[in-house]
Amino acid sequence: MKDTIDFLKKLSDKDFYSNKLTHLYITGTINSKNIEKLIEDVRNANKETNPKPILIHISSMGGDLKDGIKLLSIYNISSVPIATIVDNYCFSIATLLLINSNYRLMNKNAFCLLHEYSINGYINNNKHNILNFINTINSYFKSIIDIYLKKTLFSKEELHDLLEHNLLLDYKLCLKKRIVDRVIDYEYKSPELSSANITDILKDVNINNLNINCKMTNEEIDNSINKINSNNSTIIYTTYSNCYSDDDNHNNDDTKIFILLYNSLNLISKIKAINTYKYGIIDVPISIEYLIPLLYTNKIIMYSHSYIICNLLHSFQNYSVLLDDNIKNTKMIINKIKDILKQKTKIPKDYIDNIDKKFSIIDAKKAKEFGLCSHIIDI
Repeated sequence: MKDTIDFLKKLSDKDFYSNKLTHLYITGTINSKNIEKLIEDVRNANKETNPKPILIHISSMGGDLKDGIKLLSIYNISSVPIATIVDNYCFSIATLLLINSNYRLMNKNAFCLLHEYSINGYINNNKHNILNFINTINSYFKSIIDIYLKKTLFSKEELHDLLEHNLLLDYKLCLKKRIVDRVIDYEYKSPELSSANITDILKDVNINNLNINCKMTNEEIDNSINKINSNNSTIIYTTYSNCYSDDDNHNNDDTKIFILLYNSLNLISKIKAINTYKYGIIDVPISIEYLIPLLYTNKIIMYSHSYIICNLLHSFQNYSVLLDDNIKNTKMIINKIKDILKQKTKIPKDYIDNIDKKFSIIDAKKAKEFGLCSHIIDI
C-alpha cells in the first residue's frame, strides 16, 4: 500500500489525466443508487488483470446522511488503493468519500463545503418518532465529526464553528486544513501554429471537434476528451441554452445558476489539459460563464451574428439559511470570475468590476476589442 501511495505522490499533475489510473466517477446526489453504482465500478476495477490505482472524481452537493455513511465501505472492498479528486464541488456528506481516501486531490477551481445535517420530511410526524430520528442522526453525525477531526487539521472548535455555516472552501483553505493533500493545476503548452485561414480550419476533416454541452457529466466530458487525436488541433464548442434538466427541479433558480458556474469553472482544468492546439468557437449567443473556459484555448473564433451575454446581476448563492454565508459564497465565485477576466482579457477594469451589477450584451466587434476573441467570421 505504501508503495502505491508513493507512486501516486510521484505522479505529475498531467498523469492524473492519463490512463495510468482507473478513472471512476460519482456525480449528483449521494443516494443508494449512485453509491451502489460506484461500488460496482470499484469491484470491476479490481477484477482487471493488472489493476491500476483508482481515482474517483467527485462532483456532488451531498445527499442523504444515512446513505452517505455507506461511502466509507468502499475503501474496504478494494485491494488497490483509491485516490479521490474534487472535479468541481464536493459538499456535505460527499466529503466523507473525499477525506477517507489514500490520496486526496482537488482541482484549482473546485470547492468543498462542510456543514451540519438538515432534516426534511419529519415535521408532520409525532414527537416520539421525531426525537428518535434526531437521536439516531445525532449518533451518525457524531461519528462523522470524529472522522473529520481525525482526517483533517481542524481543531474541534474550528470544526464546530465551520459546521454551523454553509461556507465554500477554496483550494487554499482545503490544502491548509488537509481536506486535500494536493491541488492539481496542469496546462498543456501547445506550440504556436503558423497562420492558417480560419475557413480552412473549420473545414478540415481531420481536426478534432469537441462539443461540450452543459448537461454532460464529467465522465462524459472526459470520455470525449480521451477520444481526441493529439496529432491534430481541436475545435471546442460549448452551449448556452437549455441547460436545466428535469433532475434540477429540486433546486431553486439561484442554485441552478451556481451549478452552471461551478461546472463552467471545472471545464477550465479539462480544457487546459487537452493535449493539442485548441480553438474555441462562439457560433451562438453564449453566456459569460460558458465563455470563461474558452479563454483557456489558444484562439477564440467568433461569428459576427453571435454575442456574449453578461447576466451575473441575479447570481446569488442561496444555499444557506444565513444571509452572510450566501453573500460570502456569492462574492467568492463572482470574484473568481472577475479575476479570470482581468487575467485573460482586455476588458476595462471598471467594466469587469461592475459585471455583476448590470446586464450587458457584448457583440462580436466589441468582443474582439475586449480580447474575448481573436477572429470574427462574417456571415
